[in-house]
Amino acid sequence: SVMAASSVPNTQDVDVDKPMVLKDEKKSNTNRKQSHGLGLFKKKSTSNQELQTESKTNESDPSDHHHKKGSDSGSKKKTGNDSNVFAKLGKIFHKSSSKNDSSSSANKQINAKLKQEEEMTARTVRMLLLGAGGSGKSTVFKQMEKLYKGDVDEKQLEAGKEDIFRNILTDIHELCKFNIKQNSEDLAEFQLADEVKDACLNISHWPSHYILEDPKSRLTRSLALDIDRLWRDPAMKATWKKRKNSHIMDNTPYFFEKILEIVPDPDDQKTPEWKCTFGDFVRVRDQTTGIIVKHFLVDTELGRYNFEVTDVGGQRSERRKWMRLFDNISVVVYIMSLAAYDQHLYEDNTKRCWDETLELFSKTSHHTVFDTTDWVIFFNKVDLFEEKIKTVPFTMYQPNFNELHAHDSKKVKEFIREQFQYRFYENLPAERKKKRGNLYFHVTCATNSEEVVIILQKVQMDLIKSQMKKMGYLL
Repeated sequence: SVMAASSVPNTQDVDVDKPMVLKDEKKSNTNRKQSHGLGLFKKKSTSNQELQTESKTNESDPSDHHHKKGSDSGSKKKTGNDSNVFAKLGKIFHKSSSKNDSSSSANKQINAKLKQEEEMTARTVRMLLLGAGGSGKSTVFKQMEKLYKGDVDEKQLEAGKEDIFRNILTDIHELCKFNIKQNSEDLAEFQLADEVKDACLNISHWPSHYILEDPKSRLTRSLALDIDRLWRDPAMKATWKKRKNSHIMDNTPYFFEKILEIVPDPDDQKTPEWKCTFGDFVRVRDQTTGIIVKHFLVDTELGRYNFEVTDVGGQRSERRKWMRLFDNISVVVYIMSLAAYDQHLYEDNTKRCWDETLELFSKTSHHTVFDTTDWVIFFNKVDLFEEKIKTVPFTMYQPNFNELHAHDSKKVKEFIREQFQYRFYENLPAERKKKRGNLYFHVTCATNSEEVVIILQKVQMDLIKSQMKKMGYLL
């Protein structure tokens, strides 16, 4: 159940459109590793000193020795034995000295290596991207790659074309099926024009393998023309708006409106083949499966840092892989879709997206390994949210919400921020609450590269400063 906003402890009125830190300051101590190598080498040095003392003692023995009277040959024999002893001691001393020099050099190398590793650890920020399916997590990941590694190469963009073709086929198939279902209930707003009804019926009957197998060859110019005519029909747009229980992407209109550009007329020699842009690339919905780790070297005003970013699938079937990634994480970036307040899950049409998002956050953030970890919440897809809230009241999600503010985007963002704040501390003992990490909020449109760059740069500086405080480098 959704908790009332008034139940949030220590909540301050902060504009959610501006970055906000829930906690200002926390003190933390650093356990520094100590090298034991130096102690070992000191011990070897002491042994060498003892050897030198022993050598000097042996050198003084001949002068203090009382010789017995005897033949000259006996005296020469004794002198020869003493010389052999001194020679052997000299060799031992030389070997010990060489060994000590070698040990000293090795000691310096070990200490230098330990210092280098310590500095590298201090300058590494391990970031974990989490969020429910359809939140825009992979889009944020792509924007990070562009920001820190430069423009996406042509091979990646070319490979992205097949995903775009598959998205288009999947979307039109789901839309046509949904429209047929609405028409079975004889709802006038979903009645298509006669000239496109047959195309809608044919598409709705596609077998699932038809879409998955070679989408590029399936998406012909003839089919593109049918998709264009269907999308221009007001009944199909009405179908798309009522898609909350359907598997339709938020970026469906983007690709449908340029379908004739994506699939040009093959007989028109003047029209070049369509090329995928980065704007197209970030709008592709490609479900993340498995674990993807990227390393980015980032130059900041506090020096160069290594950002290790891990992206994992947000679907329920992928979440069992999350647990193995929880250790040694500096920050969790948790992404949710603001526009999904009236939608249901892709994999479970009985579960509302926002309910899943909040429950998942509560369960994950309360894991003991995250007690001191910073969390950054991205309220994503704000562009779609701002348009939707004008016509779809927030009471669709929260019936008890003040009807006077049901179309007020600012009030809704304040509501969801307070829900995250409450769940961050909910049912935790006082000892764990005291050492909680920081909680940051940012409102984002992940497909807007310029906006995302500004937000990511702000986030990286907040995280670096927070990490330096935890390690004792900043007050």
